[in-house]
Amino acid sequence: MLDITHAKITAQYHGWNIRDYIRQLPLNRVVEIHVNGSGYDKDGFPADTHQAMENEDYELLEWVLNYTNPNIVTLEYNGLDSENEETVISSLARQLNEVQRICNSTK
Repeated sequence: MLDITHAKITAQYHGWNIRDYIRQLPLNRVVEIHVNGSGYDKDGFPADTHQAMENEDYELLEWVLNYTNPNIVTLEYNGLDSENEETVISSLARQLNEVQRICNSTK
């Protein structure tokens, strides 16, 4: 299982290039990918916040799918405390549609 956000945060924390870091992983063994947006904790450190994905997250997913052949891609999104239910539902639909589009285009 490859959690792209965990890899992204690890690379940020260590000052590594995310794509160089991911390329060092056994990508031929990936059967599941987890994706979501990331942010920062209260101290300003990169954190897996499970917020909405941004363009860089979609681009990284698309790039990773060129090197892997997972059976499943899972969106781990639960919104932010500051977002109302309507915003979360809208954001969830938008993200699912974009993730599905990316998965379908890289087959």
